[in-house]
Amino acid sequence: MKKLLPALLLALLLLPHGLRAQERLLIVSDLHFTADPSASRSVTDAIVRLAADYDALLVLGDCANSGRPEEHAQVRAFFEQAASETGAAVYVLPGNHDLSGGFSPADFAAYYDGFGYHRSFSRDPSGAGYAAWTEGGTCLVMLDVNHYDGTAKAALHGTVREETLRWLRHLLPSLPPGTRAVVAGHYPLLPFSGSGSDDTENAAALAEVLREFDLPLYLCGHRHSNYTLHTDTLRQIAVGVPFSYPAWAGTLTPLTDGWDYQVVPIYAEGSPENERMANDSLALARRMASGSLAGTRYEGDLEAEDWFLRVFTANMTVSLNDCRQALLEDENCQKWRDADVRSAVKPWILSLLENPQEDVRHVVVRTAP
Repeated sequence: MKKLLPALLLALLLLPHGLRAQERLLIVSDLHFTADPSASRSVTDAIVRLAADYDALLVLGDCANSGRPEEHAQVRAFFEQAASETGAAVYVLPGNHDLSGGFSPADFAAYYDGFGYHRSFSRDPSGAGYAAWTEGGTCLVMLDVNHYDGTAKAALHGTVREETLRWLRHLLPSLPPGTRAVVAGHYPLLPFSGSGSDDTENAAALAEVLREFDLPLYLCGHRHSNYTLHTDTLRQIAVGVPFSYPAWAGTLTPLTDGWDYQVVPIYAEGSPENERMANDSLALARRMASGSLAGTRYEGDLEAEDWFLRVFTANMTVSLNDCRQALLEDENCQKWRDADVRSAVKPWILSLLENPQEDVRHVVVRTAP
């Protein structure tokens, strides 16, 4: 059977897109598991319930909080639970936290061999990156873009190594015609300004390789927020974290000419976890607003504070564009413009209104015709 698998996959890939299985991928990132299983129990249970409706689960790094072996043990137990209870295949790649507590890239690949690496048909010789086929015929290019500073320990910023680029230039031309491919890494390639990179060295070189081979989609984590950016040829989608409101996962479904990306809540609306995170976020926003207005003419102005909370919440839930004009025309916006606030909170909250954000809740990515 193992000898027949490559031939079967090739036959599947040569089918027209419309005849292939329309598999659905669930994407999470930055789980940051600790050694205490109770601390992540609600997260694991919620993701497992969600993953039951998907064919594969992609985890984009920072699975362990400090990279210690006991944390990785909790991560692997979660992967085993997800695979056994849902039937979804799990694919993982490393983030900087995963490799900060003693695990080398080789250790990571060996420890998580049953979660993507065992399905790989090619591996990046410079790290823990690999390419693997899903059962539905998608090629997952799971990149290791950590920076190692000459050691096996990851730094706090990313790097696209020259060896990785050479591996991709060898790998991508070898894929069968019509292959649908997803490229993912822990670190983003595009910064919030939409050009260059503020997190990943040599990111432009990787973006150029993706453009050269007509791969318009790049998935990442690391930022702990849900957002999307694009250039003329590349759409970057960042996945948020499951322990911070609004606790969204990403979903990816193939189209005949691209990909359909949507967010989905990890916790049910009105659930205790959802309510707790929402309340914590609102409490934080209230402290930011009241503290910033303290000592100004608007100290204690609850209407001005409530306006701040509305902007804060709309930004987190990526719905700010829906209410931007109303918030700009609200008299409390002018109060914030007039207030003698000395912290960075004032320019930050106003900049959210002045710089429209792309809507990550539903993104369609088209491949080249």
